[in-house]
Amino acid sequence: MPSIREAFAATPLEGNRVFPIDFNSVEGVVPDSHTWRTNPGFYNITDERIISSTVTPIIDLNNPNVVKDLEHACENWYAYQVINHGVPLDMIKNLEQQCDHFFTLGMKHKLRAAKEANGITGYGSAHISSFYKKKFWFESFGMIGSPAEHCKKIWPDQEDQCFKFCDAMEKYQKEMQDLCTKLMKLVINSLGMRSEDLDQFIGNLMMNKNPETLLQLNSYPVCPDPSKAMGLGAHTDSSFFTVLHQTRPGLQIYKNGLGWVEVPHIENALVIFMGDLTAILSNSRYPSSIHRAVVNQTYHRYSIPFFYGPPRDVQISPILMLNGESPVFRSVTWDEFLLIKATKFDKALESIRILS
Repeated sequence: MPSIREAFAATPLEGNRVFPIDFNSVEGVVPDSHTWRTNPGFYNITDERIISSTVTPIIDLNNPNVVKDLEHACENWYAYQVINHGVPLDMIKNLEQQCDHFFTLGMKHKLRAAKEANGITGYGSAHISSFYKKKFWFESFGMIGSPAEHCKKIWPDQEDQCFKFCDAMEKYQKEMQDLCTKLMKLVINSLGMRSEDLDQFIGNLMMNKNPETLLQLNSYPVCPDPSKAMGLGAHTDSSFFTVLHQTRPGLQIYKNGLGWVEVPHIENALVIFMGDLTAILSNSRYPSSIHRAVVNQTYHRYSIPFFYGPPRDVQISPILMLNGESPVFRSVTWDEFLLIKATKFDKALESIRILS
């Protein structure tokens, strides 16, 4: 069956062939290729204030009022953190260890798993790199399912290390699948769907197929001058939503009227971003979260996002259940939307908006 891997391969982006520099070789000065001087101007962002005093919502998934809490967070913040999510802390710590084990390898070892042209799995830079004139202080390793083929190239003579890495990634993806299934039901429930109708509705929405997912390990090395560099530029995710674990602070979300709000690192909490497909599904009631990552001078930060979406050929359209509202967006498949976003980037949702 066609997959998200093939959908990304079809997008006309060259960003995935922009490989990170060897950050260990940088001595004291941020190279010009990575020096950011002006706001790139995407998403009509005009307020560059950084806010640390405002706390993004924290939702307890065991709270009886979780649906109402989630509704408020999605409508007003477009991102939130969840606790009591059921993912074992020791599993997350093992994931962090394997992530660190990979990114502390020498560049020649990491490049053994280099992404293919317009590929989505393997080692490289961000898929959005081609939209920005300057490069990110960032490197990543993406995988769909088992990373075994890449591991054999990275550690050809270390079968035990290959097993440890793959085992950590596969077990975490299974936990993410279970959590995302729960979150999907909560999101649809919060939009007005009755609890007893959720399974049938989501089954029909997905055409009774498995969701498309991607696990990515992101690395933000220590930077000699964080004021001149950017970890990952402003963007939204194209999925239904993204579940992200971060090891240190560095994540920021954009909120109109406030600016960039720092998302604190909370032990054993997971960050949830609403994605573009949920913006469509909710008829713009739950906007997709604009977010970015900044770097620092003292610690190496990792983030581990899990992207959750529908089969690429499934039509996604607004759920029209409230007050007889008219659709804001036309129907679109994830496959088609990825192609649109590959050329329109921050204007992708606007390009499928129905003009009144």
